[in-house]
Amino acid sequence: MIDTAWRQVRHGLAVASGRHIRPEDVSALVTQLRATLDEFGDVNDEQFSEAMARPLDPDIRQRMKEKGWRRTAQNAGRTTTFYGDLFNDLGVDLDDLTLDNLDAVPPTSKAALRSRPSDFVSSAARPALRATTTGTTGRPAVCWFSTYELDLAAAYSAIAYLAVNRLRNEDLVTICVSGRSVVAVRSMLRALEMAGVASQFVGVIDPQQALFNLSQPIGVRGKKDKPSVLITCPSYLGALLDTARAGRFSSTDFQLEQILCGGEVLTAHLKQEAEGFFGARVTEAYAMTETFPMTGMACGSGHLHFASDTGLVETLDPDSLTPARPGSIGVLVMTPFIPYRETTVVLRMVTGDLVRVLDQSDLGCELSGLEATSLPLGREGLRPSIDAERIFERDILELLHGEPPIPLAVSYGIEPDGNEVILHIGSPCPPPLIDRLELEATRRGLPVKRVIGHRNPSSIPHRMLNRALLRETIPVRHDALGTWELR
Repeated sequence: MIDTAWRQVRHGLAVASGRHIRPEDVSALVTQLRATLDEFGDVNDEQFSEAMARPLDPDIRQRMKEKGWRRTAQNAGRTTTFYGDLFNDLGVDLDDLTLDNLDAVPPTSKAALRSRPSDFVSSAARPALRATTTGTTGRPAVCWFSTYELDLAAAYSAIAYLAVNRLRNEDLVTICVSGRSVVAVRSMLRALEMAGVASQFVGVIDPQQALFNLSQPIGVRGKKDKPSVLITCPSYLGALLDTARAGRFSSTDFQLEQILCGGEVLTAHLKQEAEGFFGARVTEAYAMTETFPMTGMACGSGHLHFASDTGLVETLDPDSLTPARPGSIGVLVMTPFIPYRETTVVLRMVTGDLVRVLDQSDLGCELSGLEATSLPLGREGLRPSIDAERIFERDILELLHGEPPIPLAVSYGIEPDGNEVILHIGSPCPPPLIDRLELEATRRGLPVKRVIGHRNPSSIPHRMLNRALLRETIPVRHDALGTWELR
């Protein structure tokens, strides 16, 4: 007990001062949390919700942001080539950096990170892992991570798996995300191991093989009969649903209880369909390699919430990159704070993810103690340039997912045509379906001039890529024929 108390004090002092947090201290907290849950049972739902809804004192929150921003910006200016050169060119005084003069540091574009990845690496860090983004939204970006960063993030994730997602020793988590998401996969596997939860990495394989895996009894004492938790991205979840309904699977073949989704836009229709078919609660989270380990958590009211201790979250006007007003569209701009991020250091990283800005005083949800935006609307770089309107990925996906003949994992493209767009769909579309889509688009106020169906998705102009396309080949044996097939 004394050891635990000392670790908690040391952890608190490190967080408050911005010094290195000992991953072993956080790991010890995970061990104690597991022991507490084993002895006393689950966290009280009412008490947990009350704690999450309790707003942090505004003065304390502001001081946390101020200290985190100042330490991180000063570290970037002194230890990275990119920000050292930038601050010298702009005449930025590191000792004068505050949130009041935040605009003294220009937002960082992904293009800058892609073109000069090594210049963002801190000379004080110990790089251990070189990771790239998946590349579905552009040329992959390179980020470096230290063992310290990865271990610390995994320990905090383990606490979240236990306290927020309520995962327990008897669960089996199946991870169906791309192996290219190496940081996320490494963090998930290590965090689940620390939390005492069994896991298996399946990847983005042929959906039928993934469904077969999810439907098979485990046969291990102390574990649930079948996989109980699925971690995946929305487009692959859609592919699983499409395949299950078209094949020999039914709802009774699965015993999933939770589906954790992230990495793409999750439509309300897809969430509803997944919950209905699998009988599992679907929850949504937000994260990206460039701003790791910052995360966003969706609430039941459709907000995306961020904690203020691990980094600074801004919502800026996509065109002027100045603060966006409540009710308007903003792009998420994020700064991971030291000591949570120390190797590839980014300040005011323009994520490219668009959201609607919310009035923070009127959230009224179970996570209202945390700052929030709307759920992601889509990627700024993938939005077509049309004269009069904005049209978002979420708009198109909600439209398409509302038509059962169209696969949930459908590919599509948006072709600008003056003040309107032509919507290309990677699925055969008979005239009655096209008529319904065009009528519904008009009803929703979307500037869709025409809908065109494509039997061959590769013929779609301006095609939007999704993560379900990052298919990993596996060998499948046909016992009756004695042959193998690569799928």
